[in-house]
Amino acid sequence: MTGSSSDVPRTNAVPVTAFLIGTIALQTAVPPFATDMYTPAFPRVTTDLGTSASLVGLTLTTFFLGFALGQIVGGPWSDARGRRWPLLIGGAVCAVGAIACAVSPSIWFLIAARVVQGFGGGIASAVARAVIVDVARGDQLARIMSVLMALGGLAPMVAPAAGALVITVATWREVFWTLAGFAALMVVTATLFIRETLPVERRHGGGLRQSVAGIGEVVRNRTF
Repeated sequence: MTGSSSDVPRTNAVPVTAFLIGTIALQTAVPPFATDMYTPAFPRVTTDLGTSASLVGLTLTTFFLGFALGQIVGGPWSDARGRRWPLLIGGAVCAVGAIACAVSPSIWFLIAARVVQGFGGGIASAVARAVIVDVARGDQLARIMSVLMALGGLAPMVAPAAGALVITVATWREVFWTLAGFAALMVVTATLFIRETLPVERRHGGGLRQSVAGIGEVVRNRTF
């Protein structure tokens, strides 16, 4: 064996620029915008789709289920295959899910579309954080993480106001069209400003299967 990826010296071949940090912040802003931006439109969704408030509320739950699953899949996938393609695919899936939400003919279609949107967002968010760990270390890593947390703290305050602004001039569906554009911007900025940050010699793991096996091993630990 040649040792784990942590034994391989890091070469910071990808410069940490403001564009890179901004792009990473965009990927990690998915949850607050995708959850808080359309909450002001809940009554309109309920009326338009002829459903109940509890089922509309379920669209929040299913988004987070998809988001959690996306992180579970995206992390191991990017560890084994590299960062760039999982990041781009995650953003694209998030965009497709948002478009499906925008054209939803029923509440159950919307619930399913939210899972897809969350799944793509979860992949993008997990891989984006891994990119930062790839290119930064020590004090620099701490500073970047602090900036991302600060920006992440602003998003839940901005998202509801943005959503309310949209529904004052349009319908709740336009909120999801806006989120689809947001996801498309994720893909475009990732394409332009994020190169592959995990070289082949640092890739490791058996992908999702090994990660699931590891989770199972932890769960079987009585002390845990």
